[in-house]
Amino acid sequence: MDCIKRLLSVAVLVTLIWSLPAAYAASVVENERRLRETKKCPNCDLQGASLAYAHLVDADLSGAILQSADLRNTNLSGANLYGANLGNAKVNNANLTRVDLRRANLAGADLSAANLRAADVRDVDLRGANLRGADLTHTDLRGADLRAADLRDAEMTRADLRTAQVIYADMRGAKGIIPEHKADLRNRGAKVDESPF
Repeated sequence: MDCIKRLLSVAVLVTLIWSLPAAYAASVVENERRLRETKKCPNCDLQGASLAYAHLVDADLSGAILQSADLRNTNLSGANLYGANLGNAKVNNANLTRVDLRRANLAGADLSAANLRAADVRDVDLRGANLRGADLTHTDLRGADLRAADLRDAEMTRADLRTAQVIYADMRGAKGIIPEHKADLRNRGAKVDESPF
């Protein structure tokens, strides 16, 4: 009898374990639907979500989990992503103008050719992120962690990098960095062109 009870317990446990991924996937799909309909999904789980080409202007995604999400070519202009986790997300070619990304995690994210004009990127983790060719004009990057980030060919006119961690950040070919700032960035460990412009 004990043997049968143990076998039944194991069978129930295996069934529960197999059903977890389906339940998890269903919750992400439900959160995607809710976000598209209401443009509100604070603190929700969107890990691995497919939101490429979505129109999410002024969306509230504060505290959302967007790790490894596909946000390519998505319009997130004016969105609230305060404290969101976008680690390893695909955000290339996305419109992130005027976005609040304070305290967000974008470590390892692909933001190549993304438009981050006038975005608030203070205290953001961008370690190892790909920002190649991104537009960072008037972007506030104070306190951001840009260690080993790729910023080659980025537009950085009037980007505020005071207090940003830039060790091993590759800014070669970046445009709009004035000569005094280039010297400061170089002294702080960034790879910056020697040319004055």
